[in-house]
Amino acid sequence: MIKKLFIVGVAFEFFMVQFMATGFACSAFQLSDSDHLVGKSYDWHQSHGMVFTNSRKMKKTAFLLDTSETAEEWTSQFGSLTFSQHGKDFPLGGMNEKGLVVEILWLNETQYPIADARPTVNELQWIAYQLDNFSTVKEVIADVSKRRISPVMANVHYLVCDTTPECTVVEFIKRKEQAPAGATLKANVITNDSYAKSVEHLKDFKGFGGTKAIPTDSSSLSRFTSLAMQLAVPMDRTAMEHALALLEGVEQSNFSVWNIVYNPTKQTASFRAAGDDAKSIRSIDLSKVDLSCKTNKLGSYVDFHTTSTGDLTSSLLPYDAAENKAIAEKGMALLEAKLPKAAVKVLTQKVSEYPETESCEE
Repeated sequence: MIKKLFIVGVAFEFFMVQFMATGFACSAFQLSDSDHLVGKSYDWHQSHGMVFTNSRKMKKTAFLLDTSETAEEWTSQFGSLTFSQHGKDFPLGGMNEKGLVVEILWLNETQYPIADARPTVNELQWIAYQLDNFSTVKEVIADVSKRRISPVMANVHYLVCDTTPECTVVEFIKRKEQAPAGATLKANVITNDSYAKSVEHLKDFKGFGGTKAIPTDSSSLSRFTSLAMQLAVPMDRTAMEHALALLEGVEQSNFSVWNIVYNPTKQTASFRAAGDDAKSIRSIDLSKVDLSCKTNKLGSYVDFHTTSTGDLTSSLLPYDAAENKAIAEKGMALLEAKLPKAAVKVLTQKVSEYPETESCEE
């Protein structure tokens, strides 16, 4: 058991090194429209993905590598919809039935708090924990220091928004949790620099105290500034058209793989492969999904790249363990060039079988 844990630990450590060496170039924002749409451009080496629905009243225990840490245990209060490349319950972002949206982005500056007595989750399941338990940004802010992240994959920060104009950015700088209230945010945007550094940079530009025009390069600070400046200008098109145009403006050539737009007010999520036209948009209406664990224990799913378009709510398929394993294998495939196949196999098995450890408490 100790040897197996060590092998998996090495795998994840290498995974983190690879992430840090290449980095993300993601961007996320909230519009100031009546529905408070949230947009996300996901930029990465792999484009595969699944969209999962997750039932309420599911009892869960956090997946950790270090068995000496206290794994957080919880029962989901709300159902949700999440996007993943590593299997169900390891989301890269999502929205719950109350309209809370959580999105993840890379941040090299991240330094997670040192180990202590607090219950612990990993950085992807931190997203699941928020969506499972909270309905507002204020609730997330009030809770953020009560549990600790024990990272297994990456250095990240998060954009959290709800059905109001309020968002927060949750970061871990110098081993301290930071989650400024929405009213203090200069702009509801994050890219791949700390929020404080991004806002300081913004001061040099028109509308925020400076004289510079919208930057056109694709650096993290320029993407932040460009989005903040454009969000401050009244829209001359529909909110969805505006969100998609903003996502196109921050795409990183072939490195950008997903465009996602959440409507927290209407409980819908729309998505497409980056670069696809408007006709390729797919959507799911979470309000029409069975989120009872008694009747739909492990939820449902659809392949991100399904050839179907439009509203896919009625086309969702029941959770499939084989499909979940397949996506986990794809997500872990980056490790195969540097690690023994046995180590990758152990890691993939643990991640893919995680949903079977949950129980319905309804």
